[in-house]
Order: sequence, then structure tokens, then C-alpha cells
Amino acid sequence: MTDTPRPEKKTIRLEDFPKKLLRSFMPAAYPELASEEASASALYLAGVAFLVVLLLVPVLYTMHKRLYERQITATRTYVERAFPEDLYFENGEAHYDGEQPYVHVEEEGNQRYAVIIDTTGQTTAIPDEYDEGMLMTKTTIIHKVRADNDRTETPENPIPSTPGRVSARQFYVETLAKRKWPDFAIAVGLFFLAYTAVPLFALATLAAAVTFALTALGKAKGLPFRTCFSIAAHAATPVAFTAASMLFVRTRLEYYLLLGVPLLLFMLFAAFGARACRRAQEAT
Repeated sequence: MTDTPRPEKKTIRLEDFPKKLLRSFMPAAYPELASEEASASALYLAGVAFLVVLLLVPVLYTMHKRLYERQITATRTYVERAFPEDLYFENGEAHYDGEQPYVHVEEEGNQRYAVIIDTTGQTTAIPDEYDEGMLMTKTTIIHKVRADNDRTETPENPIPSTPGRVSARQFYVETLAKRKWPDFAIAVGLFFLAYTAVPLFALATLAAAVTFALTALGKAKGLPFRTCFSIAAHAATPVAFTAASMLFVRTRLEYYLLLGVPLLLFMLFAAFGARACRRAQEAT
């Protein structure tokens, strides 16, 4: 039997993607799909992951919006409780005309957190009696944070630069609100990597290794690894689209169904696709 020739390089066209997507559900088409370079299959799998995330963007945005609304409400409630109403920022400096030092203390368990405001320069550090806290001077914001069990750190930041006079309460709420879209973009990117692209590529690579090893044990010539990867990449399509529905899981039964059914389809497509590729290889 002659060696399986390497596939000819073909121009990757975006308009071919829907056709490949549909044919991924037909194992009989896998010999043709697997005849391409492994890079084309990898690009196809990345496209599937991207399409899944694109379809889920409205759902992800709704979830993100609800989370942000809760965060903004919590931030507004906290700053109204911790900061005096007449504290404001202007020209990179903090201004407060009330009695100083202003001290607001909150306790949670055995931990004491203090917000101290002193623009007179008399207070330069957060007292040891507070486990964590924030000291706002005229030009600096000093944080006291717990780094580990017995050590604390005190990073310093300048007073925020603002366009004119801005209430400190308003500044912190608006700063969080301005992070809505950048944080959403980061969240979508992380979802794409952590929950779609990386798991799909890991699954396809693992399945390709198993398929390559199993076909190599047979009497006939085994399938090349690039072919095994192409088979696994296209077989992973139902996993991507079905597993994406797990965002809507409400019961344990739904969880196991949406976890097991796509994996079963993946194994069936990979097995039948490998068999079709073996037959095509033997026929050459």
C-alpha cells in the first residue's frame, strides 16, 4: 500500500465555513474534510468556538449587565456609607472641610476595615488597630491590605485626576460604570478561551492521539496524526454547540444530559469518521 500523500494546500475561504459546519454532522464526508491541512482544521475549530461565543453574546451581556447593576448598587451604598458627602476631588487633590481625621470603621468577623480622611497632613499611616483600610490625604490614597496571614502591604496611589470638581462618591460610582464595556469585552474573551477554544482544542488533540494510537495498532497502515486531528476537530462541532446550552442548566438531569449527549455524539462521529477515512485510505 502506498503512503498517504500529504494534502494539497488550499486557500481557506470564509464562505466554505457553513458548508464544513453542516458536513461535520456527516461522518461519510470526513475523508474529504480530513484531506485538508491540519492548520485548516484548527482554524475551522477556532471558528466554531468563535461562532458559539458570538451566539451567546446576548446571554453573556444580560448576565454581565445584572452583575454590574448589583456591583454599582453595592458600590453606591458603600461610598454613601463610608465617605462624607462633601468630600470631593479637584486638580488631583482631595478636599474636605469637615472635622479631621474623619474615620469610618466597619467590622466583619474579627477584621476591622477603616476609611480615614485627613487632608491636613496630620495622619500619615493607617493605625495598627485596623486590619485593613484606606487613608486619603490631600494628594495620596494609601491602602492597607493583607498579603498573607501575618503580613500587610501599603500601596499608594495619587488622588485621581478629574475634569473639575467631582464628588468622591460620584467618582467611584462613575468609574465603575465606565468599566462596564471594557470588562464585558474581557469577560467575553476569557469565556472564548477558557470555556470554548481551549477545551475544544484539548478534547480534539486528546481524541486525535487516541485515534492515532488505535489505528496504528491495526494490521493496516494507521492514519496520520494530522488526519486524526482533522477528524476530531470536526467531530467536536456537536460538543461546542450542545455544551454551550449548559448556561441554561437548572437541574442535575439537564446537566448530565447536556454533558453526556454531546460527548456521545463526539465519540460516534470520531469513530465513524475514522472508519470512513480508513476505508478511503485503503481504496487508494
